Amino acid sequence: MVFTLGLRHTAAVCSSLHLVVESSVVQASLASFRAVSQKPTVSGHRLLADRDAMNDVLRDRVVPVLRQRGFRGSMPHFRCVVDDTLRLLTFQFRSSGGSFVVELGHCASGDFTTSYGAVIPQSKMNVTYLSPRSRFRLGATDPLDDHWFDFAGRDNGCDLSATEVLAFLDSDGDRLWSA
Repeated sequence: MVFTLGLRHTAAVCSSLHLVVESSVVQASLASFRAVSQKPTVSGHRLLADRDAMNDVLRDRVVPVLRQRGFRGSMPHFRCVVDDTLRLLTFQFRSSGGSFVVELGHCASGDFTTSYGAVIPQSKMNVTYLSPRSRFRLGATDPLDDHWFDFAGRDNGCDLSATEVLAFLDSDGDRLWSA
């Protein structure tokens, strides 16, 4: 984008900077931005459409399994009481789209007091209130690692990601919630 800058001094005391931008340059830049923001992904779908599709698949395939295991809540936050422990699960999508993580955590059942003193009722509690050291990423090989479920640009990416989430819940869920 090309800007023409002019400096005007008034009465040797004040100065002001005037920015003159040709409207055709601005319009061309906006058109270019719109074209890039609407650009399809490799799979031919916009990232927003992919995310909507991924949410639908998670609701259809993963949420019913969570409900069978006693979880309550709604996308993206779920909770379940086991003995005196509140198990937490949150889906967090990458802001740029195309992938998500599943964060797990646990705390004592009942109301939770955050590090800054806010009291969160059990019915509103989610992983994001826990300290980062108390969170675990489903599928990560190390507690300090990330594991992202990539769904954009893959054939059947949404179904494959849901299958991976369910497999990791079966293999790692109980171990991570009791860590």
